[in-house]
Amino acid sequence: MVHPFESITAAKRARLRRSASRHSIERGICDARIDVIAVIDGQIDHLEGAVDFSER
Repeated sequence: MVHPFESITAAKRARLRRSASRHSIERGICDARIDVIAVIDGQIDHLEGAVDFSER
């Protein structure tokens, strides 16, 4: 088993970025950040800013 963060590929980041951008525009949100949470055996890992919006 690999850590869930390893499943965040470049293609997945691109899809998340497009989706979040559309969502932000529709709601008039200027600033956004995508964090990823992984829970393994009750242990919580938090990856802040998992998707970089400067890559647009």
